[in-house]
Amino acid sequence: MPHQIKVYPSDFEDFKQLAKQISSSIVYRYRDQALLSAFKRNDALAMAFGYKGHSDLTHCAKALTSSDTNETGRWLNWRKTDKFYERISAAFSQRYDSLSEEEILLALTQAPPKQTEFEVIEGCPIVQFSPLDPDISNEQRSEQEIKAWFNVPFIFESFDGENRTFRVECLDGGAWDRATHKAWCKTLEEALAACAQLKNDNPNYRNYGDDEATVTKIVLSNASTDEEAAQAIIHDMYKIQLFADRVKNALESVLVELPKGFDLTYIAALLENSTLSEMYTGEDGKKYPICSADILSDNELLICVPSHYFATLIGMVELPTLTKHVDTRLPIELGEIDKYISKSDACMSTILDPEAEGLQIIGYVLSDNRYFYKP
Repeated sequence: MPHQIKVYPSDFEDFKQLAKQISSSIVYRYRDQALLSAFKRNDALAMAFGYKGHSDLTHCAKALTSSDTNETGRWLNWRKTDKFYERISAAFSQRYDSLSEEEILLALTQAPPKQTEFEVIEGCPIVQFSPLDPDISNEQRSEQEIKAWFNVPFIFESFDGENRTFRVECLDGGAWDRATHKAWCKTLEEALAACAQLKNDNPNYRNYGDDEATVTKIVLSNASTDEEAAQAIIHDMYKIQLFADRVKNALESVLVELPKGFDLTYIAALLENSTLSEMYTGEDGKKYPICSADILSDNELLICVPSHYFATLIGMVELPTLTKHVDTRLPIELGEIDKYISKSDACMSTILDPEAEGLQIIGYVLSDNRYFYKP
């Protein structure tokens, strides 16, 4: 008989909870097994504690003197010793005809193996164990795993021997070493609806098996001025890259859809002249532009942040102060622009007023002879 672990009457409830937790862990790993009855699991745990059974444990506990009550709960420290799980496995294996001590020890001490086969419903994988590599940070995941699972919501079916619950998870960078929890659901139908809602709310989420989107999408709806729109775009890109973090550069190609009525040329000029200070670049007095912005239509911009490092710092950029100016003397024919403006040094000093000579032109619109410059 192994050495007895003292259990006091005030420990009874914790003892029963531990017995149930152990039994639930076993049936979670081995789904074809039944949850032990309270009598059997309490009896097995009592034997692991060195007693003949649960009745022997309760009899001995009640016989403890009141002066011993200051030791209440000390048996919990035994859980930290090497022999804890071995004794548990030996005792509980006697209650399962088809499980060995080694199999029960595996269920109690190690995570289930990565699940590679599963059912897919409406684009959502239904898994009982994690389909991702365990104990690894997201930036260390293989390219194959990122390609298969990044931004793919999946449903995790959990079972404690009595109840099945479903939680929705997604590898989107929200947690540094695992999928991000998205929703708890009581039924599979609720979980499927939650997955559908996630994909409806975030156009960057996708069905399992679909190719990963080459373009990150942002739909802007919460700005009233051009400056607010530029700031909101930066903020939304920051939130997206905050999740992707070191996993990938999610801002390499960003399609932004804006409501009608915004001055896209001006917004593009603001974004293209946004910079990171020397605090982040490491070079004194030097600021770097962080993105390009091209107009695709009257309400769409395509933004590119080519550097993964700069993408992770997108929330720290400084928006420039730009001045709009209208000058009817500017060329109104597309072919004449090259005479006055160049991409490398966009200066129109030859036609600006004398006091404005040397201003850097950073945006130009033919239709109403507008240009934008840094004051």
